Amino acid sequence: MAALPGYGIVLQSAALLEEDVAAGRLVPVLAKYLPAPRAMALVYSRDRTPTPKMTTFVQFIVERFG
Repeated sequence: MAALPGYGIVLQSAALLEEDVAAGRLVPVLAKYLPAPRAMALVYSRDRTPTPKMTTFVQFIVERFG
């Protein structure tokens, strides 16, 4: 990512940047100009029997991004 070595700024999901912001590698700028939050959809086929792996993943995503 170009923002880490100081080549520019990035507009990215907070979830993807939180570790770098917490560590001080990235600094939020232009915070008052951020776009409104948008809904997120998790799309998967429900016509098959859900596997434990899929069920766990869906639960994780719902808990994390809720």
